[in-house]
Amino acid sequence: MHRLLQADAKKKELRLNSNDEDLVRRIRRDLADGYDEELELELEDRNLDAMAESGLEAESQEYRD
Repeated sequence: MHRLLQADAKKKELRLNSNDEDLVRRIRRDLADGYDEELELELEDRNLDAMAESGLEAESQEYRD
C-alpha cells in the first residue's frame, strides 16, 4: 500500500518550466539574502550589547584596536 501511495505521489508531482525554475531560484536567493541580513543584524546587536557591558564606545580608539 505504501508503495502505491509513493507511486501516485510521483505521478502528481508538478513539473516546473523554465519560468517557474527562474522564479524558484529568485525566491531562494531572496530568502538567503533575508536570512543573511537578519544574521548580520543579530551579530551587530550582540556586539553592541557586549560593548555596552564593557563600557567601550564604537568611536573610541580602544574599540577600534
